[in-house]
Amino acid sequence: LNPDELEGFIDFMDREKIRASATIITQGEAGDYFYVCESGKFMYSVDGKRVGNAQSGSSFGELALMYNAPRAATVVATEEGVIWKLHRDTFRSILASKTSMQTDRIVESLRKVDILKDFPISQLSRL
Repeated sequence: LNPDELEGFIDFMDREKIRASATIITQGEAGDYFYVCESGKFMYSVDGKRVGNAQSGSSFGELALMYNAPRAATVVATEEGVIWKLHRDTFRSILASKTSMQTDRIVESLRKVDILKDFPISQLSRL
């Protein structure tokens, strides 16, 4: 995301203080939010086994939202912290908008190629 897109992204996020030992995400549940860590430390576990950590600047939760799949891991705060969360509907809308803009840029570039300049947009967007 460029700075303007990131600014718009942040406008839709909610800030939440998290206590130590709070469960943020539970493996197997439906995805509802995308998270960004402002502060604190968090542990990822799969089937009860520790598989990773998150800290300030880390993000998690996007896979379930992108692929409409159950949560792949449980995320628990190992100390107090602050997270920012973005609801799945807004996350998907922003993602779709970004994809559409990228497609437009690609089509615009392809139109500059002589052999492709007269192709319909519907065909260029599939390339």
